[in-house]
Amino acid sequence: MLSPRDPFNYNAMLGLALAYHNAGKHADAAEWADKAVRAFPPFFFVGLGQAILCYVGAGRMDDARRLMTECLRQAPQWSRSTAVPPPWVSSPQLGAELMEAFVKAGLPD
Repeated sequence: MLSPRDPFNYNAMLGLALAYHNAGKHADAAEWADKAVRAFPPFFFVGLGQAILCYVGAGRMDDARRLMTECLRQAPQWSRSTAVPPPWVSSPQLGAELMEAFVKAGLPD
């Protein structure tokens, strides 16, 4: 059960968002990403990336671009040439989807 008192409950929310994304239920994934984004600290870069993936999948490009802007504020040197899939990426397909989502959200060359 998700406890409102758990300071790390955003991890479970991101897990649900990613599970819904992998199941092709992008609207549900974006809803869980919304909850996670509201719950996690703003410097949680990995969470921002996961939320971008879910927002792009759901067609919520304004939300994806907003989070990409925050990512680039935190890591201005980040670009397509420096980006690597994070350690939580479990397959090459998911890594490719993630990179495609980053590009669509505005990751620079």
